[in-house]
Amino acid sequence: MAITGFNAYIFYIRTKVHFNSKKYNIIDNKIDKDKYIRPWNKKRADRDGLLFQSIEKYLPRNRMKFIRCFSYYYLQNPNFYLTDILESKFKLYKYNEFQFNCVKEVVISDFRYILYFADKNKRSLKDVFRNKKHLPAVFRLYEKKKISIFGLLVFEKMFNISEHINFEKLDFLEKEKYIFYVEKVFDKFEKIVHNGIFEIGIDWKDVIRNLYKG
Repeated sequence: MAITGFNAYIFYIRTKVHFNSKKYNIIDNKIDKDKYIRPWNKKRADRDGLLFQSIEKYLPRNRMKFIRCFSYYYLQNPNFYLTDILESKFKLYKYNEFQFNCVKEVVISDFRYILYFADKNKRSLKDVFRNKKHLPAVFRLYEKKKISIFGLLVFEKMFNISEHINFEKLDFLEKEKYIFYVEKVFDKFEKIVHNGIFEIGIDWKDVIRNLYKG
């Protein structure tokens, strides 16, 4: 099958729709390729077809790899474009895929860092995941790249972080961040990587319990 860039184009559009729509789910909704052929032929093929071809040549013909690649760049910058991927030489994609493919080891490392952070700052583990007036410290650790986005997803499942935040007491910027985490990370992105984190036979409660005891 010829590499035209059309395959990458479909998933680029659909991934952005997935993140920006409250109802659309890229995992459950089937592809209607006919819907994309006309805009591709009319506008995109001539304008940036070569860019989409470059994406398609690099990524394996695997729908989830296309979706995850575009998702990583979306979470870094919702207004990302193909040049952001190509100019970075797929660095963000390669880094996140490496973490995704050894997620147990990555989450263990993330939790050990959280234990270290709590001990160093003389805080309880609960204080890392809870705060009555602000976003808890775990978000700051993620933003500083001390823990991975995959660790953040696991910790949300294990500790129900977002449910224990008092949204009304957050300032404007924190409210914006909270909405982004809840809607884009804990909902939209979680759906995309769910099977590779929560359906692979790892008992995350047991993993975290053993680390906390140790």
